[in-house]
Amino acid sequence: TDLTMVAPEIRPRLERLCEFLACTVPYPQDIHRIGIESSELQKNPAQQPEVTTMYATIHNYAPFPQAWPALQLSLLDAQEKLIASRIFTAQNYLQEMDKSLPFIQPHQEIEVRLDFASDQVNALGYRLLLLYP
Repeated sequence: TDLTMVAPEIRPRLERLCEFLACTVPYPQDIHRIGIESSELQKNPAQQPEVTTMYATIHNYAPFPQAWPALQLSLLDAQEKLIASRIFTAQNYLQEMDKSLPFIQPHQEIEVRLDFASDQVNALGYRLLLLYP
């Protein structure tokens, strides 16, 4: 993994070598080089009052591909106390066309949309974090 961070162009050769040795070359997970550009929670009470949608833009600032991070969404009450929290994996938040990619490209931005049931939770705020569990 460290070699692919320093010289991303050697990944294909390392992967071919690992096919022979029965190993894998994981993608880097440098959480300090990936960030949330923007995020927003929206409710649509007229159409689906029990559903909340979270929109976010994730950006990979690294000059190398990275593994998809997980998203931790924490819902807060009026006093900013935690009332619910959930971790979403890339398979939860990626669009269908992106699910086959095991990584986010260097300097790539990706739009995220998560719909979740919120009829039992009266959240007034939220916190969104990226993490590698």
